[in-house]
Amino acid sequence: FGIFRAARVSADVWLQAGEKSVREVVDYWLERVPYLDENVARVDAEIYLRRPPGYGIGYTIGALQVQRLLADVKRQRGEVFSLREFHDTLMDSGRLPLSLLRWEMTGLDDEVRAFWQRESMPD
Repeated sequence: FGIFRAARVSADVWLQAGEKSVREVVDYWLERVPYLDENVARVDAEIYLRRPPGYGIGYTIGALQVQRLLADVKRQRGEVFSLREFHDTLMDSGRLPLSLLRWEMTGLDDEVRAFWQRESMPD
């Protein structure tokens, strides 16, 4: 899934910019993603055309954020770390931004503080 997730990022941009067709994206994926079913690739590419720009990269960013959260929790808990407990907490938290969930689960607030320290957008 990691390879497919990464390949989706460029396809998201190409499709939204009109730089490649669905067929071209499917061919690109089939060349690079082992064991990818052509019908799955076609349906996925068509879904991307119906979603807002950035839909594909959202999966990749989310995966990286969850991996970072997992590493932080595992490092803090050490020997008493429980993957089941981690998943239960993650799933029970609902649709919180991962920076807030990371703060809640680890006490690390660097991502939350960084958000509030950004300059506001110009009018």
